[in-house]
Amino acid sequence: MNDNPTPDDNVEETPPDDSVEETPPGDSVEETPPDDSVEEASDGPDSTDSPGALDEDEDEHEHEDEHAAFAAAQAEAARADMPFFVRKLGPRIGTASAEMQWERITGLWPFLRIVSFILVVIIIAGYAAFQLETRVEMAIDDEALLTPVIRAGKDYTRTAEAGEAGEAGEAGEAIVTIIEREQPFTPEIVATLKAEGHERLRVISHAMFNDLPDAMWWSVVTMTTVGYGDKFPTTPPARALAVLVMFMSLVLLASFTATFASAFVARQIRASQEQEDDPWEGHTIFCGWTEEGGPRVLQALDLGAAGRRLQVIFVNHLAEDAMELNLRGLSNMDTRFIRGDITREEDLNRAGLHVAGNIIIIPDESDGTEPDDTKTIEATMAMKVLAPEVKVFAHAVSEQRVANLHRAMVDDVVLTDSHTPEMLAAFVVRPGMTQAIHELLDGEESAEFATIDIPGRFADRPALELSDFLRRERNATLIGFVVEEEAFGLESAMEGGDAYMVEFIKEQIEEAGIEMAAEGAKTRVTVNPANDLAIAADARALVIRERPTRGG
Repeated sequence: MNDNPTPDDNVEETPPDDSVEETPPGDSVEETPPDDSVEEASDGPDSTDSPGALDEDEDEHEHEDEHAAFAAAQAEAARADMPFFVRKLGPRIGTASAEMQWERITGLWPFLRIVSFILVVIIIAGYAAFQLETRVEMAIDDEALLTPVIRAGKDYTRTAEAGEAGEAGEAGEAIVTIIEREQPFTPEIVATLKAEGHERLRVISHAMFNDLPDAMWWSVVTMTTVGYGDKFPTTPPARALAVLVMFMSLVLLASFTATFASAFVARQIRASQEQEDDPWEGHTIFCGWTEEGGPRVLQALDLGAAGRRLQVIFVNHLAEDAMELNLRGLSNMDTRFIRGDITREEDLNRAGLHVAGNIIIIPDESDGTEPDDTKTIEATMAMKVLAPEVKVFAHAVSEQRVANLHRAMVDDVVLTDSHTPEMLAAFVVRPGMTQAIHELLDGEESAEFATIDIPGRFADRPALELSDFLRRERNATLIGFVVEEEAFGLESAMEGGDAYMVEFIKEQIEEAGIEMAAEGAKTRVTVNPANDLAIAADARALVIRERPTRGG
């Protein structure tokens, strides 16, 4: 065997396994380190590996260039398929925003088309009415001919002898202008024209329309069926035009109203059919809306769903366009919107109440009323009657209404400013606690509260083992355990029974220590568990962990 084999000779003469057996890995690395081999291959002018390595690099670069060219071609093809509006406006406001604006334009196009047609009719009718009403013929004996609103409709002239006019024509005659267009008539001019043999004169009458804007005003008033009556046509041709405009206004306005109504109904049907055609299961229903609280809860849901897709159906009274603005920029949520009442069975069924996983209710001001807890209580009662197994979490404004919500079988309640005194006191007696809570709840900070699944091998194992595992492998701190429990719902089980017997049985069950759904407790949380606490098989871990990146 050659003492100094080249890489090519090594491959041809000695199989890789023999080479490994004769030359130990340690010696091989010491004599010809990988880095040295690379350096010799790239730097040594006589190395036989140099062309092969260069070819591999060139192939790799060519592959990258081909991939980049293919990606660029795909991007260009996708861009070419975009509407012209999106292509031009996308680089300025973003493709997503441009596409949303284009969708709105296409949605408004039926209305814009009818409005454009109405405007065209108004302009044409106004101009035609002005011409038909002002360009008329009058008898030369009509006394109205001498009023200031009457002007000559053309240049009236007569032929005279050359000597009379002073300027001879080709046939020895001259043209004498009696009155020019747009000049008022005088008795002398009328007498002259009468002597010339005129019986009727073409005139411009401003008796009704002083100018073109006057005629446009009449056209708008007629087209909109307002009919003030301050301007109206008097000549037969103009009146015939007015009748045509009246009938056209009936057709066009009816079309506009029908288009508006059909678009509104279509959007409602589309919102309903969306859940029917592609039903979600285990989704969240977000009921109610306030300008202050709604966006904050929405942002918290989106941040908390990082790493997975959260399906949320919103039910409130906002207009669809207004709700779309609030739903822009979400990266971890699929959303649907149903415009309706959170207490109506029909609207709740459209939102998939019976297959939902959770329901969030916040005080509702989307219907123009002041937010209070009355509608929240009514909605909770309706939901629990229709679907007792669905979890309902509510936001209460008044502490006095919390008990009512529990009686309505709400699963949990968040009270406005419920812990403000403790948070303020903690600044003094527990420095750092309030700041830590704020940081864990702030979506812009690096750490967060989270509920995660526990690997199955930790079932019935001590909590300390899971805590060490989470700290070591997940960079997370165990806080407690969360267990979902099935509660006994007395109200739903005995619905329609005698009220006295229901209350008697309820008291007996409470004395026996049996938990009922009316107490609103389906989720049990154990905070700061003992090290030797056995982990339940169906438990989940409540931890503090590093916040996932947005959209990750």
